[in-house]
Amino acid sequence: MPAPLAQLLLIALAALPGLGSKDPRLALWQFGRSFQNRQLTPEAQRPVLDYLTALERSADLKEPASRAKFMVSALSVGQVAPDIAGRDLDGVPFKLSDYRGKVVLLTFSGDWCGICRAQYPVERRLQELSGAGTKPFVILSVDSGASPAESRAALAREHLTYRAWWDGGGAKPTSGPIATQWNVVGWPATYVIDEHGVIRYVDLLQTDLINTVQALLK
Repeated sequence: MPAPLAQLLLIALAALPGLGSKDPRLALWQFGRSFQNRQLTPEAQRPVLDYLTALERSADLKEPASRAKFMVSALSVGQVAPDIAGRDLDGVPFKLSDYRGKVVLLTFSGDWCGICRAQYPVERRLQELSGAGTKPFVILSVDSGASPAESRAALAREHLTYRAWWDGGGAKPTSGPIATQWNVVGWPATYVIDEHGVIRYVDLLQTDLINTVQALLK
């Protein structure tokens, strides 16, 4: 097993069984997130999933361990992104898979989130790339605003024209069904997905996100 992976597992083995006052969901989300940008081979992935499976046997850890396992097995670099189905801010149903054949920036966002608002200039810059590369590109958002109307108003104010699912988060954004499925605990969360539907990058922000999308479109 490569040393960095072994070290992460050792840290987890030392910390997670004695969670104490830690929030299990947060601790296990952090653990799962640490592997998302690692394109693990099946052999390297197996001990991570085995460890999380063992944690699932604890009643207190069953749900967060299961969600972390999904992050590692389905929401990591190299995996085909799970489909998303829902309604946009105008109530029209659509799916993530509708955009297969395009490079997709999928962002979990909300105007209530300060870091999300700091990303608005980056997203405006990325909108300009829609016709600037050899591959088609689109931004899609999972928006956790208090209502579709509030989300529409925020995007219009910021001159953001991308399509967004309304995730019904409201005052408790983690309760939205899409954010729950994708185990989003920290906002914003970003996924760069290639034209084949494969996750290529996770949680890039600011100029790193712009540079990565530009490179992928070429």
